[in-house]
Amino acid sequence: MGVFSSLATLGLNNFVVRELVNQPEIVADTLGTAWLLQTLGGIVAAAAAIAAIFILKPHDPVIQKYIIILSTLLLIKPIEVIRYWFESQVQLKYIIWVENIILALFSTARIILILISANLTQFIWLNFAECAAVAMGLLWIYQYKNKNIFNWKIKFSQAKIMLGESWPLICSSVAVMIYMRIDQVILGQMLDNQSVGIYSAAVKISETWNFIPLAIISSMFPSIIQAKKQDTAHYHQLMQKLFNIIALISIAAASALTLFADSVVTILYGDAYLEASNSLALLSWAGLFTNLGCASGKWVAVESYFKNALLRVVFAAMINVAGNIILIPKYGIQGAAMSTLLAYSIANWLSLAVWSKTRICFRMQSKAIIKLGGII
Repeated sequence: MGVFSSLATLGLNNFVVRELVNQPEIVADTLGTAWLLQTLGGIVAAAAAIAAIFILKPHDPVIQKYIIILSTLLLIKPIEVIRYWFESQVQLKYIIWVENIILALFSTARIILILISANLTQFIWLNFAECAAVAMGLLWIYQYKNKNIFNWKIKFSQAKIMLGESWPLICSSVAVMIYMRIDQVILGQMLDNQSVGIYSAAVKISETWNFIPLAIISSMFPSIIQAKKQDTAHYHQLMQKLFNIIALISIAAASALTLFADSVVTILYGDAYLEASNSLALLSWAGLFTNLGCASGKWVAVESYFKNALLRVVFAAMINVAGNIILIPKYGIQGAAMSTLLAYSIANWLSLAVWSKTRICFRMQSKAIIKLGGII
């Protein structure tokens, strides 16, 4: 589903936020048009997800039912363009409050379902309800700020501009989700569902803290856009500061998860999942490059280097697919983690050194990593 959800968003988030900051006079046009494009993308993505599961699992009606239910979520997600407006106004704290309250409520509900030994179908419907609750929460907080989605306008001329400038982002977002999730697909085909479950546990743990750097990146993005227009030196200083912060947080988290991987896995999932600890250590360091990639994604949006980003992530996706095919038969789920670490480091760091235009970003990232976020 991750691959198809990226198709639904069309990779427009950074582009839309940039336009909201640069052209505040046409906010209604930008939000309305982005919502329409993402709704159409959601319809296509939902249809593709359903078609894919019937092809991959033709004799598994239970999985088919679950995918059909989850696919409908892709039709709800476009309302998340509201988040882009809050991000452009540096007011993400309101969104975070709403999402954290909903997360707490539904996490409690999941614990209750576990205690009563609920079946998988009930968990699927709970996920559906959570997504719907987030959408309602976004609408409510938008109304609270005296905004109204019925004021949005759909401009087909604006849609043409959006698609014309951001089509590499659409392709990039699909390629990113492929190289981020293809390891689990290949594991399921080459090994078994148990291996996928163990590996997925490691992935989930490694990603639990990512909301912190993502929130920092989003909060600094509007300032970076403004700095680019006003002062190149200040713009570069802000980017370096962002990379320093992200590197520091990521290295600290990866170090902690590496040292305490066994304990963390045992506490959260039990001894049955202890095999996930080695993969967790590798995936934690992959998180460093994932977060640096999210930060450099803002730089790409400001500089409009979308085609370059597409080339880099497509190459990384190819590396990850080949790495999984080669390493999984020999190392099992650890092979998938090795391949992921390699692909992430290439896509989000090393590949930036290849092109002259992106080399400055590579140097800033390298400086942040080597100096441990500016501490050393």
